[in-house]
Amino acid sequence: MELDVAKSRVAYGGITVAKGGVSVPHDGQALAEHMMGEEFDIEVYLGAGKGSAKVIGIDLGPGYIKENSRTS
Repeated sequence: MELDVAKSRVAYGGITVAKGGVSVPHDGQALAEHMMGEEFDIEVYLGAGKGSAKVIGIDLGPGYIKENSRTS
């Protein structure tokens, strides 16, 4: 399948930040609040069909290491 940039879209927590390969106006404060949560959603629509995938990641930052050093 070919990527159709004109149909592409990127959103964080439902806040669209790009369409068609370019930035769009968005609520920066709402975006920052979403990104500071313990979990956040990133949606990337490629305009290349109906397939989907889910990716799960983890932050191995200082808080995570400190918490796990007490329980390991």
